[in-house]
Formats: sequence, structure tokens, C-alpha cells
Amino acid sequence: MPASYTALGIVEESSCGYRVLFLPVGGKDSTDQVIHRAIRQKGADALVGVTVEHRRSIFFLPIVASDCTVVNGIAVKKFK
Repeated sequence: MPASYTALGIVEESSCGYRVLFLPVGGKDSTDQVIHRAIRQKGADALVGVTVEHRRSIFFLPIVASDCTVVNGIAVKKFK
């Protein structure tokens, strides 16, 4: 079966939330919101080959921490 879409290129989008002394500072977008932003980067209809990564880091002895969601994939435009 031939592909029913055209690849527009690789996209990456992320969102991070931070904590200082265990208190949230700023909010992190949902994974769904991050995926939709990645799709809009190239005016695509969808993503294929998607990976979602969750990264957590602690800096300065657990005083500052980050929690990030990173979405990678190939933006595609469907044939009509």
C-alpha cells in the first residue's frame, strides 16, 4: 500500500515545569498540547514515528528540579 501522506520534516517540541524547594514554579503543558504544537510547527496534519520522553533533573541538592516532556516525530501532510 503506497503512503497516503507527504513527510514535511522532523519536528521537536518540549515543555518543562520547575520546582524550587518542592514548590512548583510555572506549569508544564500536557503531552497532548506538546504534540499539537509539534504538528503546527510545519502546518502538518499528523506526526509519524513519534517518541515521547520524560526528563527529570535535580539541580543544587534538591533545591531546584525540572520535569520536561519532549516530543519528536516526522510531520506529515495527508493526501486528499
